[in-house]
Amino acid sequence: MTTSALQVFGWLLWRDLRVLKQDFFNSLIDALIIPAIFIIIGGYILPYLGMPVNYGAFMICSSLVMMCYSATSWRGASQLVADIDGDRAILYELTLPLPSWLVFVKIACVYALDAMFLNILTLPMGKLLLWNSFSLSQFSWWKFLLIYPTLNLFFGFYSAWLASWVKGMRGFGRYWLRYGSQLMMFSGFQFPWITFYAALPFFAYVGLANPFVYAFEGARAAILGPEGSLPFWLCFGVLWVAIAIFSILAVRSFKRRLDFV
Repeated sequence: MTTSALQVFGWLLWRDLRVLKQDFFNSLIDALIIPAIFIIIGGYILPYLGMPVNYGAFMICSSLVMMCYSATSWRGASQLVADIDGDRAILYELTLPLPSWLVFVKIACVYALDAMFLNILTLPMGKLLLWNSFSLSQFSWWKFLLIYPTLNLFFGFYSAWLASWVKGMRGFGRYWLRYGSQLMMFSGFQFPWITFYAALPFFAYVGLANPFVYAFEGARAAILGPEGSLPFWLCFGVLWVAIAIFSILAVRSFKRRLDFV
């Protein structure tokens, strides 16, 4: 890979990130509304139905990861799906002097950076909403600085792979109804894996094949502490393996879909 190719890659990355600046305030509001609802319900209402008093803090972590997934899919992959079915503006980038696979890496990185910048404020917002009910005593900065970019990159490459094969916006909507929502809900959005195992051991073991599990568990291990979560380094390692797998699958699928060499 040449220096000029890296310069083009950096320019494309910066160009796409500048789009985020154009409507950043509205995008930020969109990114915080749903987490605020889940945090308020989890922290102030569900404890009256018997949920643990710290369930609001649990939902801060869950909402953070959920919105990173949603951002890479809805703000990212859906637009690329529409472009491939329409004007195919992506073909212009494939004519630039850089390897074709690097274009798809750029796409995934833009999705990840977009989600990182918009959703990081979920944590301070959660602290303001719950205050003493959200303790930071177990919060590990270095673990968070490792896992947060990692899970966003994972969702970025996963969403790029999703856009490479889903058939149009109708197919994208069908994916969310049939698979996308289920992957999130059964990976630990509302419960930790250890609770899943206590309730349905067989299905919990099957669920370990779902890399989304490690995004939720890794984030909680960094923010709420290791107790009750899968081992942090296991989550970190699995996510990077998944990033490598989905990056290869996305490049291959895009090449077939767009019919170029």
